[in-house]
Amino acid sequence: MRQDFEQAATDLARPVSDVTENVEDSGPSLDPLTEAPVYQALLRELERPDAVPALGKVDLQWAARRIAVETADLVRQPRFPAQADARNDVRKALRFKVEEHLHVEWGDTADMAAGLLELAVERCDDFLRYGARPPR
Repeated sequence: MRQDFEQAATDLARPVSDVTENVEDSGPSLDPLTEAPVYQALLRELERPDAVPALGKVDLQWAARRIAVETADLVRQPRFPAQADARNDVRKALRFKVEEHLHVEWGDTADMAAGLLELAVERCDDFLRYGARPPR
């Protein structure tokens, strides 16, 4: 009987630790609907085996916050995300933002910008709400 209770306690603790590990991975104090997904997307791209490293020391949390703020402005464009031209304009702007904030060469920004564009389309409403909030 005691083993059953201990096993049940262990089984219940496992999902809690899984959730807290995921929260910690996104970085401290990042907005969970916008900044944290941007942070995770950037981190995922930078950790790829074929990824080109940033040219200088980069604070990835700061870069994720800046890109989230700028994405919130970009998704306000008329006809975004419905029109392909508007999505293309946002993708191009995101390439410039990635180049600027992560200090990577223009040619190496395409994959990151494409991932960020996909995130902007999927979470458009979250970015619209994020941009409407007062700055922290």
